[in-house]
Amino acid sequence: VQEKAPQTVEAKSRNAEVEKQEEQQPQGSLFQTGARHGFDSGVLGGAVGGTISVNEVAKVDTDIQGALGFSRRRSWQEIHGGTLGVAVGNKAAMHEFAKVDKDIQGLLIFGVAGPARLAGLKATQRMKDGSLSLGDVLQEVNGAVVNEPADVVRLTATMKPGEQVRLKVLHLSNKRTETVKVMLGRVDSVVQEKAPQTVEAKNRNAEVRKQQKQQQQGSRLQTSAPHGFDSRALGAAAGGTLSINEVAKVDTDIQRALGVSQRRSWQEIHGGTLGVAVGNKAAMHEFAKVDKNIQGLLIFGVAGPARLAGLKATQRMKDGSLSLGDVLQEINGTVLNTPEDVVRLTATMKAGEQVSVKVLHLSDQRTETVKVTLGRVDSVVQEKAPKKQEREQPQGSLFQTGAQHGIDGTDGHVRLAKVDSNQEEKALEEEEQQQQQQQQEQAQGFFG
Repeated sequence: VQEKAPQTVEAKSRNAEVEKQEEQQPQGSLFQTGARHGFDSGVLGGAVGGTISVNEVAKVDTDIQGALGFSRRRSWQEIHGGTLGVAVGNKAAMHEFAKVDKDIQGLLIFGVAGPARLAGLKATQRMKDGSLSLGDVLQEVNGAVVNEPADVVRLTATMKPGEQVRLKVLHLSNKRTETVKVMLGRVDSVVQEKAPQTVEAKNRNAEVRKQQKQQQQGSRLQTSAPHGFDSRALGAAAGGTLSINEVAKVDTDIQRALGVSQRRSWQEIHGGTLGVAVGNKAAMHEFAKVDKNIQGLLIFGVAGPARLAGLKATQRMKDGSLSLGDVLQEINGTVLNTPEDVVRLTATMKAGEQVSVKVLHLSDQRTETVKVTLGRVDSVVQEKAPKKQEREQPQGSLFQTGAQHGIDGTDGHVRLAKVDSNQEEKALEEEEQQQQQQQQEQAQGFFG
């Protein structure tokens, strides 16, 4: 994800600077590949996130920039849309943590901020005395029933700050349903809310930048970490997460409900990965010039299981020509229309399970059903990127942290991936060389 990319407003606005592990010096700006309009890199992890390096996903040139909506200077508001300001958990979390009757439909609200708070929505949370303060259950958005966190994302994805949505909520305190009108807010105004220190945040080493007198002001936790929890709903497909204190008190009950209280293997917590990065129909038709009648999702990147199964990605070649790959049309017989469908269909599956994938080969217009055995997330996100092209470019060892079960990596946070212990020394040496080279290239105006 550190390979060369043109400067963009999004990259600068995110201030996602990578720091040297020793000298703590900024090494350049990053852009999160899930941030581009119509593109979802999180699907690589099949509901567990984990992205491959951007050169695997797509060549960042003028064609693909135009298709993915990220070549022109535009305002944050236009690029990122509006935010509802709620963080929700799935049914399992609702029933296990809040002990809600299983017949109740909807999504338990774990956190509210900005617009949702102003509208009077309440979050379920653990109080200081140990009691449980019951909040609201989100049941409908603009009349459409929500059954999964991804539904909230889908229903608000195209809306902008200032637009109004109707939410049907159930107040658990008195079992009363109510329709509430919420005016969407700006993502940046919500995600900057202050959060207190949390145990999980310290473990993640996610320290908030020192402010004013250079005193540590607390730590932030990426709230998409717990099993069955989707903080993307806060940003309504635009990214941005809610601080953990707004989401839930991290105690034994909620940890158990969200699947993070016991030590369990990466495979058990995070599930398996299909190993594909896909774009929506707009990206497919505009970038690959595919006939608009063709159904499915264009594959921009393959890794691990997908690569072993022979799936191909559409990519720009050195000579400027377009190498057409495959279109992902079905998983286990279910038609795919949005990247979120891939997340939803693989969310509960584990590494080693097999899925039937129907693909269309654009090269010869032939359809084929391929068997893919899901892989482990860590084995995919640590895959070495293809050889650098033309001028040497730093490859880094980053992965998109929307790696947790139930989300698709559009949360706008970028963190360093942990290099396996037996490769750490070699990785650090390579990183030093890459950093030196990057500094030389920057001095030559390479990134300008």
